[in-house]
Amino acid sequence: MKRDPLPERPATEFRRDESRKMLAGVVAGLQRRYLPQTDLTLLRVLVVLLGIMTGAAPFLMVAYVLLWILAPAA
Repeated sequence: MKRDPLPERPATEFRRDESRKMLAGVVAGLQRRYLPQTDLTLLRVLVVLLGIMTGAAPFLMVAYVLLWILAPAA
C-alpha cells in the first residue's frame, strides 16, 4: 500500500519566499511560516483589501518595506 508523502513542514523562522514572490516575497514568506494551509492568492487579496477598507494602507506599506529590508531571503 502506498503512503501519501509527508506534507511539507512549515518554516521554523520567517524568511521571505523569493520563489513565489510578486514583489519581494514578504506575503509568501508570511504564508509559508504562519498559514501554510491558506491559498497564497487569497492571502494577498485579503492584505490589499484590509489596507484599503481600514485605511491602514500606509502602515501596511511601511511594514512591507521594513520586512523586505530586514527579513532574510529563503
